[in-house]
Amino acid sequence: MMTQVLNQFSKWFLHHQSFAGYIEPIMQTFKPAWRANLFRAQVAEINELNGSFLSVLLKPSKHWQAHTAGQHISLTVEINGRLLTRVFTVASSPEQFKTTGLVRLLIKTNEQGRFTHLLSGALRVGEWCNISAPSGEFVYKNTQKAATFIAGGSGITPMLAMLSEHLKNTSQKVSLIYFAKATEHQCVDELSKLAGDFSHFSFLLLTREQSGDITRNINVWENPDIYCCGPAGFMKTVSDFAKKHNLNYYQ
Repeated sequence: MMTQVLNQFSKWFLHHQSFAGYIEPIMQTFKPAWRANLFRAQVAEINELNGSFLSVLLKPSKHWQAHTAGQHISLTVEINGRLLTRVFTVASSPEQFKTTGLVRLLIKTNEQGRFTHLLSGALRVGEWCNISAPSGEFVYKNTQKAATFIAGGSGITPMLAMLSEHLKNTSQKVSLIYFAKATEHQCVDELSKLAGDFSHFSFLLLTREQSGDITRNINVWENPDIYCCGPAGFMKTVSDFAKKHNLNYYQ
């Protein structure tokens, strides 16, 4: 009710659509990157990875609610005086956020893109950006069933979060089939540690050249739930396979 009153006051007397928008420049004097309806996040660490990927650790403000593993957020950064926003999946677990206060994004930079190729220069440790509340339905559905995760390229990001969060909660067999260019598999050490810690987890690192058939390594006889993330054509191939074999499919 109070928000509606303030917004109406702003329209009548301040000639602005919202009161929060009107006071935004004032708030930014005290809190850099403060913006209505978004959360502030401070850049804690940036690392360049192989295959033109960036690993970005963010420390969200205290009011940000932890994500569910597999969900995504919108990242808003001011670049050359303009606010640019893109959606990225959180590549770290909710448990990591609860223990460290940090969330990780794995971002594939693209020289032709209007946003990602500028990030390494626009994001600096200690500076502030904005993130949205987490959202998305691509989450671990049933830890009581075997599961096969199939990732293509940057589609590995939600799976890193889900595997890190849920392997400890299941005794069912879990496998990851991860397709990427030969030099672009990410977080292999992290996956190896998970495989060492949990005997029911295994993973394969493949390229399309090595295995032209994306689905050849899915063990249908295990009746696994299928989780897939990657390019549209990649996911359609896996989806069609899952339907053919009456497997639960999530993307």
